[in-house]
Amino acid sequence: MPMAFMTGSIVGKRFYKQVTTREADDGNGWTVMLDYRTLKTPSKRPLKLPSLALAKAIAAEWEYQEEGLVKALEDLLKKTDNCELASIDAIASAAHSLVIAIGIFRGKLNIEEAIELIRLEEDLQVDKWGLVEGGHDVDIADLRVQISSATVFLGLSRI
Repeated sequence: MPMAFMTGSIVGKRFYKQVTTREADDGNGWTVMLDYRTLKTPSKRPLKLPSLALAKAIAAEWEYQEEGLVKALEDLLKKTDNCELASIDAIASAAHSLVIAIGIFRGKLNIEEAIELIRLEEDLQVDKWGLVEGGHDVDIADLRVQISSATVFLGLSRI
């Protein structure tokens, strides 16, 4: 088992004490603050929200993250063997979602359901704007291979 899981460096304590909202610096929208830091998008840009209500809803989600959830995840991962952990990691990386990886691991999601959930937003965009050949179709095939191979590996490791 990787040392990070035993030391808790991956699934550690909350790194912030207070969650607040404030008007965006340009006065156009709202931001969520974790202590003095502005919540950022995956591309490292400040998350700017169109309404105070949405900013407060996101702030509430951050505020109510409990230590017990982290502990439950840590306990689950400590019970996995190396093959299971490798599968969870591969699926979570491909899906960009630990929830989907755990769903497959626990047998709550099959491959097709997982791929449908992973692609939900992008498929809506494809429906609206169309499929880019050599782009979207290649991404779909690659995702299918990554999720399927990790799921098959997981299944074979349990036989």
